[in-house]
Amino acid sequence: MSRATLLFTRKDKGSMHDDKIVITPYSGSREFFEIKYHCPELKSDRRFLSSFSGVLNYVDDILSSMRCDIDPFENVQLLTTIHPSILYHVSDMDDYATRDIIINMIRDSLRFDVSTVPH
Repeated sequence: MSRATLLFTRKDKGSMHDDKIVITPYSGSREFFEIKYHCPELKSDRRFLSSFSGVLNYVDDILSSMRCDIDPFENVQLLTTIHPSILYHVSDMDDYATRDIIINMIRDSLRFDVSTVPH
């Protein structure tokens, strides 16, 4: 089960044009995670393993870099297993406090044991 997904959307384009980062636990480990990066322009997805702190640094670097993008995305959407889906405008990434909230939400979703329960 994925713990967190980040979608990077482009203005006036559908979901087929979104970049996507999906973070899932690796082999049930509490310290290692698989990160899959999907970019529609690439012929295949990219996948790598990272430690807990490495995941948070990776996401923080991406969110911080949004401020410098010359062909910017329109929105950043965060989906986790324990939070409502939240949509941010890419200009919100200029604010350290906003980036910090996103990192904290991802941190929580990676640390908490989450299970599916019937209604």
